[in-house]
This record gives sequence, C-alpha cells and structure tokens, in this order.
Amino acid sequence: METLTAHWTDYELLDSGNGKKLERFGEIVLIRPEAQARWKPALAAHPWETAHAEFQKASRGQ
Repeated sequence: METLTAHWTDYELLDSGNGKKLERFGEIVLIRPEAQARWKPALAAHPWETAHAEFQKASRGQ
C-alpha cells in the first residue's frame, strides 16, 4: 500500500481494516473509522491496542 502524502511529513497510515484505520500524526497514534476498509488488518493486534486514542461516532450520527 502506498500513501501519497508528500506535504504531510508527520503523517503515516500505519494499517487499516475491519472498518478502521490506524494513523500516526507526529508522535500521536489514532484509530479512526474508515467505512471502505472491509478487509482484515495487516498488522498484529499490539499496534492497534497501544494507540493513544480511538475516535468513535455518536450513536445518533452526530
């Protein structure tokens, strides 16, 4: 997988799958929803479990 972010030197897409993406912004690692990531993640569970935060949508879509 190639991520084209030439102007974002502090951004990295680490992994994706199961409706989520694991991203690094500087030293912060976040899990955010990604509806199109319908495959299994490539990385083991550890990087996902050690993320700094996970974005969760409100149950009413807010």
